Amino acid sequence: MKCILYILAVLAASTCFRLEAPAASEHPLPLDVPAAQVRPLRELLDDGLQQRLVRRLERNPAWRKMILEKRMAVGLVDLSDPSNVLFARVNGNHMMYAASLPKIAILLAAFHCFEFGLVEQTPRLTHDLHLMIRKSDNRAATRVIERLGMERIQSILTQKPYRFYDKHGAADCGLEKIRRLGKTASRAN
Repeated sequence: MKCILYILAVLAASTCFRLEAPAASEHPLPLDVPAAQVRPLRELLDDGLQQRLVRRLERNPAWRKMILEKRMAVGLVDLSDPSNVLFARVNGNHMMYAASLPKIAILLAAFHCFEFGLVEQTPRLTHDLHLMIRKSDNRAATRVIERLGMERIQSILTQKPYRFYDKHGAADCGLEKIRRLGKTASRAN
């Protein structure tokens, strides 16, 4: 339920905070931003975007209640101008997990491995990634974890370009949940 509410909140927030979209040719995807210019989101907090996000979320009494009870978190990143990325958050330092959030971290690690030739992108591994993301298949997630290795996943998530785990901050992208997912699903196989 939390996952669905979080997704709905993000979708609602994104439709309420639409800035003028850049022309398709102005900022083609994927964005090509030099690594030296990439900064942690906590350094991109924008007061104006923050105020608009809070005002919009507070209009909905159910969302307001969940936010106050720390049962809902919303993060909003404005990439409309890649040279001036803006970030706003509500309960952004309060640790919450959607049930399948760790699978996103596993997916990132897999594609990092493919990009740097650390793991071969086989049809079986690709199939498991599809099952893991599209069907939230825990057994497929476990097979991917086993193929990549827990230490490698942890290492990738803590690397400078990603920094999904910050032992001094709140965000850890569910490393402990990934460990438990691997152990639990292994027992089920």
